Amino acid sequence: MSGGRINPFALASHSCVFRQPLRETGFLIVRLALGVILLTAAGLKLADDGSGAASAFAHPLWRRTLIEVEAFLGGWLLLGLAPRVLRLVTLLFFTVLAGASLYMGSIGQPSCGCWGDKVHIPPLGMFAADLFLVAGLAWCHPSPGVRVEVHSALLKAILAVITGSGVILAVAFEGLAWLS
Repeated sequence: MSGGRINPFALASHSCVFRQPLRETGFLIVRLALGVILLTAAGLKLADDGSGAASAFAHPLWRRTLIEVEAFLGGWLLLGLAPRVLRLVTLLFFTVLAGASLYMGSIGQPSCGCWGDKVHIPPLGMFAADLFLVAGLAWCHPSPGVRVEVHSALLKAILAVITGSGVILAVAFEGLAWLS
């Protein structure tokens, strides 16, 4: 301030200073909460025998793969290693989950099976929850002091493998459902 006048540029810079740590703290909170959520979902699915779910996603191979991915990602979220890559992978994972929930809701499934066979949640409810989590992850980000050097070509290759694997699994599970 000079001569009793308020400098609007100084206020704008202060609001940016306060906004940055909130996003970093938000990432920590979201990261830990999602880790616990994914490990809980994996544990509930593991405790079920899988006989109650009725969809292509209920195939034993699909359930086991999903349990393993959820457990791995949940543990990674709790550990917080390579936070920038972790955020990207988590965004991708929950976007895929949102798509699967939307698909199950559109074909009229009564429950998505996200929390096992004993907890019934409508797929469109989980779709909304997944979108909320994606928005939270998109808004939050890890601390800029924590850097992981990932080459762009390597990251593109990893994303291509993940996407290709998802397409192959989707086609394979659709084929398995067709054979049943």
